[in-house]
Amino acid sequence: RSPFYLYSKPQVLRNFAAYREALGGLRSVVGYAVKANNNLPVLRLLRELGCGAVLVSGNELRLALQAGFEPTRCRSLFLRFYILGWNGLLSKCVCVCIYSEEELTVFNLYFEDQVYI
Repeated sequence: RSPFYLYSKPQVLRNFAAYREALGGLRSVVGYAVKANNNLPVLRLLRELGCGAVLVSGNELRLALQAGFEPTRCRSLFLRFYILGWNGLLSKCVCVCIYSEEELTVFNLYFEDQVYI
């Protein structure tokens, strides 16, 4: 037996509207963690609403692109998986969040020739 998942589009719309309202007046993007739910129709709906995609793996980037997210609307919060062998995100123009000078130093050691600002 396979599990069955039922998603409520009206509830997704309400939840998104609540986040957007809470951020009203701020220059911001609501980001959806692809890891939380990789269902393509749900991802497509969130993209259509204006969400960005938050990624922690190459597979999540693949899913986000398949759902139609623009690479420039994708964000990666973790530096370590680049160093552990999957650095294709940079060739897709994905934003990587750097949280400290130490992370920036490590990032530059591995990717200095691939970064464009």
